[in-house]
Amino acid sequence: MSTVKLLTDNIEYEALDSHKFLLFKLNEELYATPLLAVKQVIENQSVKMIPNTTPYFLGLINYRGQIMGLVDLKKRFQMPDLAPSAKTFLIFESESGPIAAQVDHVEAVISLDDEKIEKKPNIKTDVPVHYMIGVAQYQNDMITVIDLNKSFSSEDYVQIRSTKLMSG
Repeated sequence: MSTVKLLTDNIEYEALDSHKFLLFKLNEELYATPLLAVKQVIENQSVKMIPNTTPYFLGLINYRGQIMGLVDLKKRFQMPDLAPSAKTFLIFESESGPIAAQVDHVEAVISLDDEKIEKKPNIKTDVPVHYMIGVAQYQNDMITVIDLNKSFSSEDYVQIRSTKLMSG
């Protein structure tokens, strides 16, 4: 049994199985990602901007003495920023080490059974959606279920790693 601590509420949630998801918002849209993939949820903090990086790379943060890249999921998914307010960071482990992903707000930890997730929905898009696990109905809302690790390509991770090295 693993425990994930959400620093925003000082509440510990037990992740008893793989059906737990962290529900968050980008603009007014609901997204979910597997809870076990998220190491920490932290409030907005100062960001060290790095010039000449991809538009969705916001810079670097220092969390408990560990320097990590910060990415904006809205920019990565080519979404406008309709809710410019206090942000929350989801820290997850990637092939290049820990990365923080900026979201608007964390809503809850929810349970979704596999059969409730419509895998590979039939959609047309201009950007690759390999990060998309599927779409699920939760209460009265549709949720896009994503894999944070697959949201970025190997080339993205190389750039994030090299940016981190250049700053250190």
